[in-house]
Amino acid sequence: MIRERTRRKARLPQMTRPAPAPSAPAAVGARGDLPGSDVGSAILAVELALTGDGRWDQAEMAIDELTRDPDVSGAASLFHGAPAAALAMDTAAVDGYLDLRDAQLVAEARRRQAQEPRLFREMQLDLDEDLRQIVEQRLAAAEARYEAGRPPTAAEFGLLEGMLGLGVILLRRAPGTVLMQRVIDYVVSLTRPVLVNAVRLPGWYVAHNPGPDSSTPGGHVNMTMASGAGGLLAFLVACVRAGYTRDSLHVPIKALVDWFVRWQQPASAEWPDSVWWPRWVTPAEVQVGHLVGSRGVGEALPSWSRMAGMARAVQMGASVLAASRYPHADEARMVRALAEEAMLACLTNRQLRRLSSGGLWGGLAGLYQTGYRAAADATGPTEIRLKHRMSAVGDALRSQVVTLPAGGPGDLWSGESGLRLAAQTLRRGTAPTSWWDACLLVTGNPYPADRRSAPWS
Repeated sequence: MIRERTRRKARLPQMTRPAPAPSAPAAVGARGDLPGSDVGSAILAVELALTGDGRWDQAEMAIDELTRDPDVSGAASLFHGAPAAALAMDTAAVDGYLDLRDAQLVAEARRRQAQEPRLFREMQLDLDEDLRQIVEQRLAAAEARYEAGRPPTAAEFGLLEGMLGLGVILLRRAPGTVLMQRVIDYVVSLTRPVLVNAVRLPGWYVAHNPGPDSSTPGGHVNMTMASGAGGLLAFLVACVRAGYTRDSLHVPIKALVDWFVRWQQPASAEWPDSVWWPRWVTPAEVQVGHLVGSRGVGEALPSWSRMAGMARAVQMGASVLAASRYPHADEARMVRALAEEAMLACLTNRQLRRLSSGGLWGGLAGLYQTGYRAAADATGPTEIRLKHRMSAVGDALRSQVVTLPAGGPGDLWSGESGLRLAAQTLRRGTAPTSWWDACLLVTGNPYPADRRSAPWS
């Protein structure tokens, strides 16, 4: 039972330093843990119900927990509060995701949702309005920050806490709207160069440290899916594939792909099978044009949060450029091949042994889901090689699932929910029915090409 809820200067902008911020704020969920405990349980329950491996009453109970007085404060994000509830409800869109050839599953899902269609519709409309207000507030804050000449923070635009995560949901719930275009314009603005102490840096430069255990005096330019170039690139690719004109987004996508080409590092003893990318670069490194010091040791890990995520983002961005009629198409095809080699390098036994967890963020689940989507987009011999190497990742993932303790942590990023969702992809051998992995920015499309609207939308 679902219950009812109670324009820019032509010259490069000069960025000034904000008040000291030693590190990016940690992403915190409702109970002080990594975000995604409740939304992970809900999305898992929805995926299982949509595939016939679970029950709709369990999915409804999980969504009920999310939609009961959801947080709409400044802490609300992709995996917390009203946006998370909107995401979970959207994954349950029967007409959008369910295999319509399975008449029994369709009938059961529609029967369950038809019992209280007014509540479903009103709940989603309420959540859509919450999301709209949250996005409006974040955009206003970003504009005020820009006008004050300060650089953004990772929390402003990142996937977990910021605009990229909200944009993922908005792209599913409100594509084609003025607000969605404003979010896209905001993301595009972050790809434009700025001057910081006479150093030309990309617009997503932040003045704080990457985290409490990493010191980057003068700030850093992040490369990852969660907080940097990878996420920005993957998000713009999703916008192109959702129907936004490729011409308007070609320049920022190429700028981001070029950034990865610029900062690719040669194979090393630790990462011998392809180029690799650092997690971030500092303004001093940008100024001299290369990494400084003993960078590289431990940086190139084969996880969604590191190499696999970045390789997938570059593969998708280069694919968009290669499919265009621009003079860069041939170059883009070479970059795509380079990214796919990097993904293949993530899937070697040598690299698998370096993953100590099974979760989506830094473990086997995230690697498997990212590799699955990369293999699905690959063609020719590369597709065959990727799928062959994915079998070893699948075997390792199965072993992780078998040893899961009953009632273990349910958070989406590092706990049982994310691991079981990836295992469901492995077991069925098909893309997720709910398309839940769009929240990882690895799908390319934000939703299936044949999506229809939800019964309550």
